[in-house]
Amino acid sequence: MNPMKAGLVLVGAVGVGFGGAALYSSFVDAPDAATNEAKSGTTATNPDVEYGVQAQDEEKAQEKVADAQSTAPILCDGKAAPKEALSGNRIFGHFAYAEASASDLVAPPSGFGGPNCPTIHSSMAPSLKSMLAAAAKDDPQIGKAIMGISCFRSIERQRGLFCNPGKIAARGLAGQAKWVAPPGYSEHATGLTIDFGARTIPECHTNPCFAETKTGKWLKANASKFGFEMSFPAGNAQGVSHEPWHFRWAGDDGAAKTFSEARSAFPAP
Repeated sequence: MNPMKAGLVLVGAVGVGFGGAALYSSFVDAPDAATNEAKSGTTATNPDVEYGVQAQDEEKAQEKVADAQSTAPILCDGKAAPKEALSGNRIFGHFAYAEASASDLVAPPSGFGGPNCPTIHSSMAPSLKSMLAAAAKDDPQIGKAIMGISCFRSIERQRGLFCNPGKIAARGLAGQAKWVAPPGYSEHATGLTIDFGARTIPECHTNPCFAETKTGKWLKANASKFGFEMSFPAGNAQGVSHEPWHFRWAGDDGAAKTFSEARSAFPAP
């Protein structure tokens, strides 16, 4: 071979070798996009990722709305209470109350409870027993007449009472709530409330005329001595109809705390 041609071939081969090495070196040593972003403090925008994050945010927002709706009180036929009826944890003026656990409920004193008064809260039992004894001592007739018309009521039982189609059709939801607390908002669910009656005058059971009976008058004058208080006196600020038969027991710290909001926000006139 011509010495000059041989030299040119050698130089070309060397050039190709260096070029290939340079190309390989630039491919291996070149930092990837993530490394460059980390060094520069910037992040490349990936449209697919950005859309995924946005979709997740929207989904979370929808979940929050669904959660808020699910916590709205259900009144009747699976329908939530109207917004205008709600105020804080109140509905139509009634406060929310948790249902007493079965372990906290006991039978009332013998001979006191009617068919709708099978159980009361255990913490109230001693005071109720003492009050019944005092009533019998003051007037044997009252002692024989006084009875429990309704005591503990489960939330589902309350739903059945409130969601009376005929009453709601005649009164509307707000009107019905003046006489019957909505489910989840009845003091009866606590087991610390009693609707009293007089056996001798059944026509006045859960009726305003109970206030004029000897039993009703005695309770109004003496119940507070034993930790009982009329929940809905005439003109009460909760807007509930006058219920001279309905007394709650707030005779210890736990019971007083249960009714603290109702007692402080809507004191008796």
